[in-house]
Amino acid sequence: MRNKLAVETKIHEMKSIPPESVPEVGNPASFTCAECGGPIEEIHEGSVVRFRCQVGHGFTAHALLLGRLQKSEDSVWNLVSNFMEAARLADLLGRQAQKEGLGSVMKKFKSVHKTCSELANLFRGSVLKIPDATLDQLTPDRRRPT
Repeated sequence: MRNKLAVETKIHEMKSIPPESVPEVGNPASFTCAECGGPIEEIHEGSVVRFRCQVGHGFTAHALLLGRLQKSEDSVWNLVSNFMEAARLADLLGRQAQKEGLGSVMKKFKSVHKTCSELANLFRGSVLKIPDATLDQLTPDRRRPT
């Protein structure tokens, strides 16, 4: 275990090296790094599973899960913001078209505004469904004396 950890520490310290020069410390995983999105390796040590990416980011399985859920939440909030902005722009364009007497253009932008507003609300509601995988209140930390 110490040898693998020493290699992993060296990986993190290496700067500007080609990925093929990075020593393998585990098996390729079907996940990506929660920090940089790069490929990661799965490292088994007894009952513990850890992950390390090619640039040195390291995670426990639980930390990787928490990172993925956080990225998902951030992405959904990004969708909410984008659809809200699109709705406001469509509303602006619709009002301009109405002032210029362009009824069919106004209707089109009114429809876009309605759909974007509905999508923003749909995604806003979905954020509340993203599970909380934190364990702080559920399990005592075995490393802390009780």
